[in-house]
Amino acid sequence: MMAIPQGSTTNNNVEMDPLYQARILLLAETAPPSGLIFRLQGSGAFLRTTSAMNDAFQLVAAWHPALLILQDWSARLAPWLTELSAYPACAGLPVLAIGMDGDANAMSALDAGASAYVSTPYSETLLLAQASALLKKTSTGNASQ
Repeated sequence: MMAIPQGSTTNNNVEMDPLYQARILLLAETAPPSGLIFRLQGSGAFLRTTSAMNDAFQLVAAWHPALLILQDWSARLAPWLTELSAYPACAGLPVLAIGMDGDANAMSALDAGASAYVSTPYSETLLLAQASALLKKTSTGNASQ
């Protein structure tokens, strides 16, 4: 029997995984952990990454991701996320913010429009579970590429 790598799915349950074929945009000012990228792609997600807020805004408008992950959250991103959330093309777009531990950081992300907040350091398993839960709440979680 072949071992299934952690973060991947078997053929029997691949289409039940909300990450499967989900368009995920990752905005990361610093290089995202390679393990996170591997696990998202291993789950069948279509992943795009950018380090520029302007590029992320254009990708959201043109590519229509099912989930936006904001790595390196800080309060200075709040006005950008508030503006993005008000844009009609972003209606219902779940946003998962990742940032330093602390109530102030989490509250600024949630107040600006993030759907969920994960503090660093984080477990990749927990982050994938949060992403899956957010995708389950939307009808666009299985968008095709």
